[in-house]
Amino acid sequence: MARAREMGRGTEQERSIAEVFFMATLVLWLASVMFEIVFNRRRELIPVLEGCSFFQTVNWVIRFWVSRDPLFVNISVSLLHSTITSASASSFGPSLYSNVFVG
Repeated sequence: MARAREMGRGTEQERSIAEVFFMATLVLWLASVMFEIVFNRRRELIPVLEGCSFFQTVNWVIRFWVSRDPLFVNISVSLLHSTITSASASSFGPSLYSNVFVG
């Protein structure tokens, strides 16, 4: 038990509280983004919802098919997110730089 606490795993009750807090945060975030899209006509935010859905799906797939360890799941999804973000920035970054700074 002490070893689990040292590793940052926490007790079952602490994990349950963290899950509720995270889910509530996610629901509030989703509600605010949906409000912006629907009522303020911010259609440019739709890819944000698509990205969120994609990474949440990956999160669930890794959790159910690969490992139930939350640390492993979070690191895996975080690495995937970093890789995709870096690749997309590398693809449009040079053209943005040339348009802004070169002329």
